[in-house]
Amino acid sequence: MGSLLDTLGAMVLASLFILTVYNAAFNVQATAYDSRQQITLTKVTEDVVRALDDRYLNFVGAGIKNNKIIKAEPTRFKFRGIFPEEPNHKYTVEIVVEEMVAEKGYPLQVYRDDNLEMGPFWLSNNSIFTYYNENEEETEDKTRIYSVKVELELFYDSFTEDIGVDKIKNKVVFWEYFKNIYLQ
Repeated sequence: MGSLLDTLGAMVLASLFILTVYNAAFNVQATAYDSRQQITLTKVTEDVVRALDDRYLNFVGAGIKNNKIIKAEPTRFKFRGIFPEEPNHKYTVEIVVEEMVAEKGYPLQVYRDDNLEMGPFWLSNNSIFTYYNENEEETEDKTRIYSVKVELELFYDSFTEDIGVDKIKNKVVFWEYFKNIYLQ
């Protein structure tokens, strides 16, 4: 009878040990997944910021005499400019954050001449633009805008939602000064 109790005790201890090993392996796997997601999210955020900065906002008002900025709202920025690859064509670019889509977030999209060129990129906030005049004061007057502050917070769902970490987020804030407006 004693050996039977010893066997049962050993089986319980072995079961607990195996359960602990599986739990540890699961936690390591979940952490590794979240770490890979964070690295990917950081790269995507850097690419989005680089594209917005270098590819679009750098050319606000370039080669345009009037109506350089068409619309300037916290969720929408529409402007005209000439891009180096086609110096004879005046483009209209609109950077817009649309309404929230279910649980995905707010889609950031970039249109050039009403054609989708970039996006959607999912944001956790929808008011990303703050506009400033030549004295660095906030303004809503599109004829007085000299710079913009852009606040982006991209996110992914976490693998470990059940322990309180529901989203992996990456927030970036950058400023763009519209030299094509104040130097003309």
